[in-house]
Amino acid sequence: MNCPKCNSENTQTLSVIYEGGTNVTQSTSKTRAGGFLDPVPSITAKTKSTSVTQSKLAQKSNPPEKKKITIQVGVTIFGILLVLTSFGSQFNISGFLFALILTGGFGYWSYILIKYNKEEWPLLLEKWEKSWYCHKCGEIFIKE
Repeated sequence: MNCPKCNSENTQTLSVIYEGGTNVTQSTSKTRAGGFLDPVPSITAKTKSTSVTQSKLAQKSNPPEKKKITIQVGVTIFGILLVLTSFGSQFNISGFLFALILTGGFGYWSYILIKYNKEEWPLLLEKWEKSWYCHKCGEIFIKE
């Protein structure tokens, strides 16, 4: 694939650059508190961690990300807001209106995120998968 700007053959897809320049490390550690001579029995804890390091070029080559919202979180928050709405209606009209606005706002926010993930994100991902990078001039271009 030749760069349309400088005609160099020194090009790569963004996905290859991203994969080659991204390193994910996972580690597990155990911590122990207490000991043989302590009057309290020892306590141990297990910790897991994940770290991601990227080259600058891999950072430029990141794929588009989906907006994060899980169904469980959405349903839980929506349920809480509905409960607030019912409590608000028992106390006074301003409490009811406040809870109703919160519920509507959350519903609209959820709709926007879901719509983005279903309609816009797939197009952005497809564009990213067709994108190339020129190592000579730095141009990012799309192979049609």
